[in-house]
Amino acid sequence: MFCTSTLLEGVNLPAENLFITSYKKGLSKFSEVDFKNLMGRVGRAKYNLYGNVFVVRLKSQDNDSDLQKYEELLSSDVPPQKLSIETELNSNQKQLIVDTLCSGEVEIPRSKKDQSDDNYDLMRKTMLILAGDIAHGRRNARVFREFLAGGYLNQQQITLIKENFSAPDKIPDDDINVSYDQLEGLRKLVRSGACYPKIDKESREANYYETRDFLIALAKAFKWRSYERGTLGAFKDGEYTKLNWYSVLLNKWISGHGLNYIMTETIKDYDKYKRKVWINNHEWETYDRSRRHDNFIIANSLEAIEDVLLFRLSNYFLRFSEEWKNQHPDEDLTNDWHEFIEYGTSNKIRIILQRSGYKRESAYYIRQHADKYIRGPADNPKLLLKALLESPNELVRIDTEEIRYNVPELFIEDGEI
Repeated sequence: MFCTSTLLEGVNLPAENLFITSYKKGLSKFSEVDFKNLMGRVGRAKYNLYGNVFVVRLKSQDNDSDLQKYEELLSSDVPPQKLSIETELNSNQKQLIVDTLCSGEVEIPRSKKDQSDDNYDLMRKTMLILAGDIAHGRRNARVFREFLAGGYLNQQQITLIKENFSAPDKIPDDDINVSYDQLEGLRKLVRSGACYPKIDKESREANYYETRDFLIALAKAFKWRSYERGTLGAFKDGEYTKLNWYSVLLNKWISGHGLNYIMTETIKDYDKYKRKVWINNHEWETYDRSRRHDNFIIANSLEAIEDVLLFRLSNYFLRFSEEWKNQHPDEDLTNDWHEFIEYGTSNKIRIILQRSGYKRESAYYIRQHADKYIRGPADNPKLLLKALLESPNELVRIDTEEIRYNVPELFIEDGEI
């Protein structure tokens, strides 16, 4: 496989031999941390006892300085590293965090107009950690010590912040992805009767407009315009500009379709409704059926599935499900979209298979060939072990070999009931 360092670092590939042909990562040079991290990707314990790294000096790197750079990376130790709260947050931002907490608020303003979403997210989460440290008396916590040693906190401020966040509805949550103002909005939303959209049994999808309206309701409750400005809370000309697109992706994902189908249907949706395509993270263009636009749609969709659906929305759905169960203790939440988004399906059998250890693709294949591999009811399926071990699908065979020992009660032999 020929790939960039980004792919190798982002995917757990069982590599035995690694050939490094460049000491650069994009336009910048590898740091000692980058280089050592890259080298550490070979020799995975499950497949090899050790791995081999070959550093290749190409003809285009014929200067002495190129050779010297490789030698430095190979021989240098990784220098001491600093936490992001030391390197990524400046003095004004740290002071803004303390001032916000002293005012009793958690909706911290942006430190400057062009502040990146990542930097704002770091600032906000640091603030929530600090609030929790102070409220719970964690004086040895790393964030608290950083602010205290830096001179951003004094005893008077510590006392004031502790008083501000001592009320039951303001005690900081251990989940730093949400703050008390968001939880307050969530509680009001659930009390108003909000629930997940119903899923049609035949199409396995929810109504698009109901899905979109539900996401808009969550956007208001969780204040996505403030806290998720670049994704879920993107807002312009009086409307959430990305929630239409996320609604389509979300429905396709929880209906259990594969990525190929999702990408194809997403492109069809862009064409049918002449939706705008997000280009290079800075402008919108109306879809024109060009290969260029198709590529952007595919890339943006994959990023949205990974970052928005499987991380951001999954976290918010988890909190919604927890609050719904808390307010409806005598009812079962059978339509739990947090579970559906986690497993990429609303099908009971596929969820059980994935919980047991099967990958999403394996579970999909087994469900598609249920007459060959599955016996029993949907809420307690039994798998035919011999048939799965002889399956023409290699991934199914590999998964079964491991799961048969971890979850033996899932399997039966041919002829058993």
